[in-house]
Amino acid sequence: MPFASINNEPPLYYELSGKGRPLIMVSGLNGNASFWRAQSQTFSGTQQVIVYDQRGAGQSLMGRGGASIKRMTMDLLGLMDSLDIEVADILGHSLGGAIAQTLALANPDRVKRLVLSSTWSRPDLRFLRLYELRSAYLQAFGAFAYLKTNPLFLYPAWWLRQHPELLDITEQDVSRLMPDQAATLARMKVLSEFEIFESLSSIQSQTLVMGADDDMVTPISMQEELVEYIPDARIKLFSKGGHFHPQVRAEAFNQAVLQFLNSSG
Repeated sequence: MPFASINNEPPLYYELSGKGRPLIMVSGLNGNASFWRAQSQTFSGTQQVIVYDQRGAGQSLMGRGGASIKRMTMDLLGLMDSLDIEVADILGHSLGGAIAQTLALANPDRVKRLVLSSTWSRPDLRFLRLYELRSAYLQAFGAFAYLKTNPLFLYPAWWLRQHPELLDITEQDVSRLMPDQAATLARMKVLSEFEIFESLSSIQSQTLVMGADDDMVTPISMQEELVEYIPDARIKLFSKGGHFHPQVRAEAFNQAVLQFLNSSG
């Protein structure tokens, strides 16, 4: 299994497939490379695709440094350096979109095209209350109860009716889905603290913003704000798909991303 050693920290697990211009996909709060299963095979047909487990998720240990956007961004940059990637397209979902924005601003020469999926530039009061609730629930009732209710926030009701297995969480699933509860709580705190709105106009990368009308976590008002302030950004919204629309609307999502990545200009 491939691991990348970065900045004298515990190594990060990553997966690499395909050939072509590098595309690094950065997942959200769960931090798992497996989030992108519906994308990796499709995108690896035309690009070199890299996915990875973030610190405290999947097969990557948290280490002692704590959680911060700066550390997460340095991990992404370190992974690029470890794989000898000078410039890449970056696709970030939710918290991954926050990491992607930070990288594009701090190291504009390392990001070619930027895809921001269901993410935000600053929290509003509703967003803060949502993560106060999710954090309190996890601390009060534990990882098993949290993981059983998590799909209710992330997927639309019609999708859960078609996929009841997403709600059929067992105790045995906890170690796989949340190996480090403290890391998840720390990452939630990062979600609430991330604010980069004032710098959006400085993003130089060609940018596509994506979202879904029925997203309960990052509603389209957050995506519309990104498009308004990032120079020449494009937007693609789905009428339904929830927060996890890259999975729910995988075929349409993949088509829109590929069209953007392969466009001229």
